[in-house]
Amino acid sequence: MGYYAQPFAVDLEKVRQVLGSKDAQLAEQIKASGLYDHYASESEADFEEIIDALIFQYIKPADRKSGSGGFFGLFKSQPSTGLDPKLAHEYGYALLVACDVFGTSLSTDDDIFYAGRVWKRLNELLDKAGATVNLDRMWGEKNLFDIPPINDFPGISHYSKPEIEHLLAVLEKIQPSEKDMESDDGEVLQLLISTFTNGLRTCREKGVEWVSFIH
Repeated sequence: MGYYAQPFAVDLEKVRQVLGSKDAQLAEQIKASGLYDHYASESEADFEEIIDALIFQYIKPADRKSGSGGFFGLFKSQPSTGLDPKLAHEYGYALLVACDVFGTSLSTDDDIFYAGRVWKRLNELLDKAGATVNLDRMWGEKNLFDIPPINDFPGISHYSKPEIEHLLAVLEKIQPSEKDMESDDGEVLQLLISTFTNGLRTCREKGVEWVSFIH
């Protein structure tokens, strides 16, 4: 069993605005997504309630209040987001479904962004060609969305618009070696390079970010 990244070309800010939007129509739109049933069936919680929590229960930063505690109320607790930290990973998958609603899936094959040998080899080629960021970004970033920290998966990450331009420029320089192409992984490496390149181009054409979920 391994880990796979599921990327989308999507407006990152538009997805962030889902949180606390109080938009009932949007809630129904997300629940009607083609991916909703899959993640609802895999969820250990009531996935409909997870979607509703993001949209209706999330407290925006400007509306949060600190609580008092400790010695005679001298210490203030962190303002609550209105979200349950124990359900952090569920909120992550709910945001994946939201990306499916607002964006375009960039994985033509469920297995193509598999974090294995070919992933590692493309990272080597990217690094050698001068990339300042590679596929390992997709293992996740902190605080991309204002949800409780996720201790395991999904790892959520993005490539910014400048990073997309940078990666496309670097990918133009990449040429797998003859040894690469003669190996058992040769065809898969070519497919990964083309899928990654085409996905980044889609992001550029749409003027949006690359947002991915690894699990």
